[in-house]
Amino acid sequence: MAERQRIQAIIDITLIIGAAAGVQALVHPFAWQYASLPAAFCVILLSTFLIRKRGWRWVDFGLRGPSSFRGVLITLGQAALTLISVMVIAAIVAVSLDAVLERPEDPLARFDGIQGDWRVYLMWLALGWIVGGFIEEMVFRGFLINRVETLLTGVAPVVKTTMLSGLAIIVPAALFGLAHVYYRGLHGALVVTAVGITFGAFYLMFGRRLWPLILAHGGIDTIVLTAYYLGVE
Repeated sequence: MAERQRIQAIIDITLIIGAAAGVQALVHPFAWQYASLPAAFCVILLSTFLIRKRGWRWVDFGLRGPSSFRGVLITLGQAALTLISVMVIAAIVAVSLDAVLERPEDPLARFDGIQGDWRVYLMWLALGWIVGGFIEEMVFRGFLINRVETLLTGVAPVVKTTMLSGLAIIVPAALFGLAHVYYRGLHGALVVTAVGITFGAFYLMFGRRLWPLILAHGGIDTIVLTAYYLGVE
């Protein structure tokens, strides 16, 4: 049984990586700024299909909301802690890498036209919440961390956090970084990898609940995009 679970995990991980890379490669020559968007929608549909095929639901991977007002407050507090921690760690890693790697010459190239244009700003804001807040957290944290854990342990779905769980957050974080390398370069990809590790650590710390991460990720994207819109570096 454990061997069968590991094989299924390998298949699922390979399919997700292949689908994301394939779609992004196809779109990149025609509209590189938006290459990750169809890839994101493709992998969320594929991961949903795989979850249902295995007889699970997204709630088994952490997409469950609070059941009380106290739970809402706890979720908001966890989201705020995650947001602040991720931004601090991203800043520290970025500054540390400045000594050895160059940042992209034009970090705003992907968001061309956003500065001062509220329509472009709102479009990217919506995409930031849908793709960044929901899809990336559901796939990179909820789906891939659990599937890597199954690969390591042979158990699925995973409900118990162990030392192997800590190792399992590294692979999805590295893939998370690679997904951003096409417009952020190696410097940005390493920063995003550190961000992915931080999100993964909080995912386990919060009992495999995705909502604090979704809210934090969407909040971070809102802050960054608003800064771009206002012309703040």
